[in-house]
Amino acid sequence: MLRNYLLGGLAGAVVAGATAVVAGASMAATPPPWSAPPAATTSYAGAFYSLEPVRVFDTRDGTGTPGTQIGPHQSRTLQLGGRAGVPGSGVSAVVVNLTATRGTAPTALTLSPSGRRGADQTSGDVAAGADRADMVTVPLGAGGLVEVVNKAGSVDVVVDLLGFYVADDSAVAAMHRVPGGYHPLSPRDVFDSTAYGYSRGAGVSAMQTVDVHAALGAASAHVRALVTTITASGTAYTGHVTAWSGASASPPRASTLNYRAGGSVTNMAIVPVTPCAGACPGAGLAGFTLQNRSSGSAQIVVSVVGYVDDGSLTTGLRFRALDRVTRVVDTRTGLGGATSSVGQTQTVSFAVVSVSTTGAVMTRTTLLSAGGRTDVTLWAPATDEPRSRTRVAGAGESVSGPAIIEVDWLHRVLARSAEGRGDLVVDAVGTFDRP
Repeated sequence: MLRNYLLGGLAGAVVAGATAVVAGASMAATPPPWSAPPAATTSYAGAFYSLEPVRVFDTRDGTGTPGTQIGPHQSRTLQLGGRAGVPGSGVSAVVVNLTATRGTAPTALTLSPSGRRGADQTSGDVAAGADRADMVTVPLGAGGLVEVVNKAGSVDVVVDLLGFYVADDSAVAAMHRVPGGYHPLSPRDVFDSTAYGYSRGAGVSAMQTVDVHAALGAASAHVRALVTTITASGTAYTGHVTAWSGASASPPRASTLNYRAGGSVTNMAIVPVTPCAGACPGAGLAGFTLQNRSSGSAQIVVSVVGYVDDGSLTTGLRFRALDRVTRVVDTRTGLGGATSSVGQTQTVSFAVVSVSTTGAVMTRTTLLSAGGRTDVTLWAPATDEPRSRTRVAGAGESVSGPAIIEVDWLHRVLARSAEGRGDLVVDAVGTFDRP
């Protein structure tokens, strides 16, 4: 099997082209040689601890739950506190990949802290028989439990754990390393299989493994995880993409995003990294591995929107979950200062932000197409508009997904559509604040 390597520069241009080398010549097959945990100078509350993706719930085979589908308006509880690397206490929220599959009717899934209402996270709409994966950040309920509810029909549900946010320092003693702060970046594509230099634009072939590296300058030595959006399109068959650190040669039993033939799908992923060792273009940089697990090729684009540090950088933002998921923008009603559906650039305000130290907001962002193909980009004022779109919707589609959006000191965001017009709805899940 061949691996292909592409080095993406966040401080400069993306390197066009890729070089195929023998598998195993780059990313180490052993855990990364991280230095000893730095001494804590402040509280780690709100810091993130990344994990290799691990499956913790699967109704198809009985992992963590009875092996039967969830019926209409039925719920299941999932134990996450004290399991699969999550401490039993001192955890504020977990980050998971929530997948619906083999549903008998159009549906949506809701994930919420057990025993609490208001902090519910609802996935995007899922067509009957389709697969859909969404990265979800949800607070833990009493006893470290979360609850998943199915809206309609019967459906199989799969949950993969990606990491967790620390509530206080009591959890840190149980970890083999310290958690880190979040650093937002202007979104930049670091891997694009549609580029002519990569396989002449032919895409990532069936079961092909790709190693992706991002140049972050001096921060590269302190990166524990990359915060990304991954898009698959131009697909001939149903399949899924799995992203992991690359510390193991084989991918974990987890999926990052699921796609079907002829579709285009995007999902966020927080992926742990492994330093590149040996003969590879990313030598000395942190990177991760992804695999196209399908019978056919797919066009895959990876955009980096931020990174999680190793706990030694004092500028990392800390996550604070909101007590209730709160709608902050709705162009249909003018909420957030929106004056119309998104077309030309307009300024909206995230009124949910209550402190001046907030640098970014974890959201669930929905774009409702008004007719033809529509996109929307959200970014902070006084920064360059990113090339990567926050959300893209086809004619008549409603497309929803997670997005971390930077805000300025007045909690403002710029919104613009480069193609078509559509309504924008933004629900805030939590904030990333300066410590």
